[in-house]
Amino acid sequence: FAKENSMNYAQTSTLFSIMKILLERCVATPFNNNSETYTFFKEILVKHSLQRPPYSVGVFDVGQVRKISEFVLNTFFRHYSMYKYVFTPKVRIDLTFEYDGLPPTPEPTPTPSEHSELQLEVEEEPVEEILPRELTEEEKNLKDVIQNAIGAELKQVSWSH
Repeated sequence: FAKENSMNYAQTSTLFSIMKILLERCVATPFNNNSETYTFFKEILVKHSLQRPPYSVGVFDVGQVRKISEFVLNTFFRHYSMYKYVFTPKVRIDLTFEYDGLPPTPEPTPTPSEHSELQLEVEEEPVEEILPRELTEEEKNLKDVIQNAIGAELKQVSWSH
Protein backbone atom coordinates (compact mmCIF):
# COMPACT_ATOMS: atom_id res chain seq x y z
CA PHE A 1 0.00 0.00 0.00
CA ALA A 2 2.74 2.46 0.94
CA LYS A 3 4.69 1.73 -2.24
CA GLU A 4 1.57 2.02 -4.44
CA ASN A 5 0.86 5.45 -2.97
CA SER A 6 4.46 6.71 -3.29
CA MET A 7 5.04 7.17 0.43
CA ASN A 8 8.54 8.06 1.62
CA TYR A 9 10.37 6.23 4.41
CA ALA A 10 9.03 8.46 7.19
CA GLN A 11 5.43 8.04 5.99
CA THR A 12 5.83 4.26 5.58
CA SER A 13 7.39 3.91 9.03
CA THR A 14 4.64 6.05 10.59
CA LEU A 15 1.92 3.99 8.90
CA PHE A 16 3.48 0.71 10.10
CA SER A 17 3.77 2.09 13.62
CA ILE A 18 0.12 3.17 13.60
CA MET A 19 -0.96 -0.28 12.40
CA LYS A 20 1.18 -1.97 15.07
CA ILE A 21 -0.38 0.18 17.78
CA LEU A 22 -3.86 -0.57 16.42
CA LEU A 23 -3.22 -4.31 16.58
CA GLU A 24 -1.85 -4.02 20.12
CA ARG A 25 -4.96 -2.10 21.18
CA CYS A 26 -7.17 -4.67 19.44
CA VAL A 27 -5.77 -7.57 21.44
CA ALA A 28 -5.20 -5.69 24.70
CA THR A 29 -8.53 -6.87 26.10
CA PRO A 30 -10.82 -9.83 25.40
CA PHE A 31 -13.79 -7.45 25.39
CA ASN A 32 -15.15 -5.71 22.32
CA ASN A 33 -13.18 -2.47 21.90
CA ASN A 34 -13.82 -1.88 18.20
CA SER A 35 -15.25 1.62 18.56
CA GLU A 36 -12.50 2.72 20.97
CA THR A 37 -9.81 1.45 18.61
CA TYR A 38 -11.40 3.20 15.63
CA THR A 39 -11.68 6.46 17.60
CA PHE A 40 -8.01 6.14 18.54
CA PHE A 41 -7.11 5.49 14.89
CA LYS A 42 -8.86 8.68 13.77
CA GLU A 43 -7.16 10.72 16.50
CA ILE A 44 -3.68 9.42 15.79
CA LEU A 45 -4.11 9.88 12.04
CA VAL A 46 -5.13 13.51 12.56
CA LYS A 47 -2.11 14.04 14.83
CA HIS A 48 0.13 12.83 12.01
CA SER A 49 -1.51 14.99 9.36
CA LEU A 50 -1.29 18.44 11.00
CA GLN A 51 1.95 20.33 11.57
CA ARG A 52 1.53 21.79 15.07
CA PRO A 53 4.63 21.03 17.10
CA PRO A 54 4.87 19.76 19.84
CA TYR A 55 1.29 18.37 19.67
CA SER A 56 1.29 16.90 16.19
CA VAL A 57 3.62 16.31 13.28
CA GLY A 58 2.44 16.67 9.69
CA VAL A 59 3.65 13.44 8.08
CA PHE A 60 0.66 12.80 5.80
CA ASP A 61 -1.21 15.20 3.52
CA VAL A 62 -5.00 15.29 3.18
CA GLY A 63 -5.11 12.95 0.16
CA GLN A 64 -2.95 10.38 1.91
CA VAL A 65 -5.10 10.58 5.05
CA ARG A 66 -8.18 9.76 2.96
CA LYS A 67 -6.43 6.82 1.25
CA ILE A 68 -5.04 5.50 4.54
CA SER A 69 -8.48 5.75 6.16
CA GLU A 70 -10.10 3.80 3.33
CA PHE A 71 -7.31 1.22 3.35
CA VAL A 72 -7.44 0.64 7.12
CA LEU A 73 -11.25 0.46 7.10
CA ASN A 74 -11.30 -2.04 4.22
CA THR A 75 -8.51 -4.22 5.59
CA PHE A 76 -7.88 -3.98 9.33
CA PHE A 77 -11.32 -3.02 10.63
CA ARG A 78 -13.13 -5.35 8.23
CA HIS A 79 -11.25 -8.29 9.77
CA TYR A 80 -11.11 -6.83 13.29
CA SER A 81 -13.05 -9.69 14.92
CA MET A 82 -10.75 -12.27 13.33
CA TYR A 83 -7.62 -10.50 14.61
CA LYS A 84 -9.18 -10.23 18.05
CA TYR A 85 -10.08 -13.94 18.11
CA VAL A 86 -6.70 -15.15 16.86
CA PHE A 87 -4.35 -12.89 18.83
CA THR A 88 -6.19 -12.32 22.12
CA PRO A 89 -5.22 -14.75 24.87
CA LYS A 90 -8.09 -16.74 26.30
CA VAL A 91 -9.20 -15.73 29.78
CA ARG A 92 -9.78 -18.35 32.47
CA ILE A 93 -11.25 -17.45 35.81
CA ASP A 94 -10.84 -19.62 38.90
CA LEU A 95 -13.11 -18.48 41.72
CA THR A 96 -12.53 -19.12 45.39
CA PHE A 97 -15.02 -17.98 48.01
CA GLU A 98 -14.03 -16.99 51.53
CA TYR A 99 -16.77 -15.93 53.91
CA ASP A 100 -16.08 -13.47 56.72
CA GLY A 101 -16.68 -14.93 60.16
CA LEU A 102 -16.65 -18.57 59.07
CA PRO A 103 -13.65 -20.84 59.50
CA PRO A 104 -12.16 -22.14 56.27
CA THR A 105 -13.35 -25.51 55.13
CA PRO A 106 -10.73 -28.15 55.96
CA GLU A 107 -9.30 -30.24 53.18
CA PRO A 108 -10.88 -33.70 53.01
CA THR A 109 -8.75 -36.45 54.50
CA PRO A 110 -8.85 -39.96 53.09
CA THR A 111 -10.55 -42.36 55.47
CA PRO A 112 -9.80 -46.05 55.46
CA SER A 113 -12.51 -48.08 53.88
CA GLU A 114 -14.73 -50.06 56.22
CA HIS A 115 -14.24 -53.16 54.13
CA SER A 116 -10.47 -52.91 53.83
CA GLU A 117 -9.84 -54.80 57.09
CA LEU A 118 -12.67 -57.28 56.71
CA GLN A 119 -12.44 -60.33 54.57
CA LEU A 120 -15.65 -60.64 52.64
CA GLU A 121 -16.71 -64.06 51.60
CA VAL A 122 -18.66 -64.11 48.40
CA GLU A 123 -20.75 -67.12 47.70
CA GLU A 124 -21.14 -67.83 44.06
CA GLU A 125 -24.71 -68.31 43.06
CA PRO A 126 -25.77 -69.80 39.79
CA VAL A 127 -26.45 -67.08 37.25
CA GLU A 128 -29.83 -67.22 35.64
CA GLU A 129 -29.89 -66.50 31.96
CA ILE A 130 -32.31 -63.70 31.19
CA LEU A 131 -34.30 -64.36 28.06
CA PRO A 132 -36.45 -61.76 26.34
CA ARG A 133 -40.09 -62.23 27.17
CA GLU A 134 -42.91 -62.34 24.70
CA LEU A 135 -44.51 -58.96 23.97
CA THR A 136 -48.16 -58.47 24.81
CA GLU A 137 -50.62 -57.43 22.12
CA GLU A 138 -50.70 -53.84 23.47
CA GLU A 139 -46.90 -53.62 23.42
CA LYS A 140 -46.80 -54.92 19.84
CA ASN A 141 -49.36 -52.30 18.75
CA LEU A 142 -47.41 -49.55 20.53
CA LYS A 143 -44.17 -50.70 18.89
CA ASP A 144 -45.83 -50.58 15.42
CA VAL A 145 -47.22 -47.07 16.06
CA ILE A 146 -43.80 -45.79 17.18
CA GLN A 147 -42.01 -47.35 14.21
CA ASN A 148 -44.55 -45.85 11.77
CA ALA A 149 -44.25 -42.39 13.36
CA ILE A 150 -40.45 -42.48 13.28
CA GLY A 151 -40.49 -43.68 9.67
CA ALA A 152 -42.80 -40.83 8.65
CA GLU A 153 -40.58 -38.27 10.42
CA LEU A 154 -37.47 -39.66 8.74
CA LYS A 155 -39.13 -39.39 5.32
CA GLN A 156 -40.05 -35.75 5.99
CA VAL A 157 -36.53 -34.94 7.12
CA SER A 158 -34.96 -36.64 4.10
CA TRP A 159 -37.36 -34.85 1.69
CA SER A 160 -36.72 -31.44 3.21
CA HIS A 161 -32.97 -31.73 2.57
